[in-house]
Amino acid sequence: MRFSLMNLGRATAIGFALLTVAASAQAPADIRVALVIGNSTYPGSAALINPGNDAQAMASALKQLGFTVVELRNGGKSEMTDALAKVRAALNGKQGVGML
Repeated sequence: MRFSLMNLGRATAIGFALLTVAASAQAPADIRVALVIGNSTYPGSAALINPGNDAQAMASALKQLGFTVVELRNGGKSEMTDALAKVRAALNGKQGVGML
């Protein structure tokens, strides 16, 4: 039983490595665009404390990974639509990685 669990773990690790390599081989590393939205302000008592901070931290991490980041904090529907259009335009007609 122990031998088969060890083989299963090894096979899983190899499969994950192959999927990672395949994904990076399909998308050019030079086209990476991310949309990060963090909304804290909501009407009434529904305001949230951390989404703006979380969005800033996520945007910073993605920039370090080579992403061009479109960041929006406390945006309304039209601002979110505009931000999504920016990401779409950056990726339109290209092969790359888009993250929302």
